[in-house]
Amino acid sequence: MSLTRRRFTQILASTLFLHHLPSFAQSVKFWASLTLPEAQNITRIVSAGAPADLLLLAVAPEKMVGFSSFDFARQALIP
Repeated sequence: MSLTRRRFTQILASTLFLHHLPSFAQSVKFWASLTLPEAQNITRIVSAGAPADLLLLAVAPEKMVGFSSFDFARQALIP
């Protein structure tokens, strides 16, 4: 793939745009213009579904409280 003028301009524009994204993430604002405090120390995490279970198991298994997709009715079937 050769580097054309259009492709170079696209790469330059996306680099300049993506460079400023972390500065936008410094403070989270609600729709009611309330500023949320930043998390200091996350010790326990509860997932919201099966995909989140897998993601949290891969990223921070020691902080998980439990599985949201665990079927307690079938708990007796587990050896």
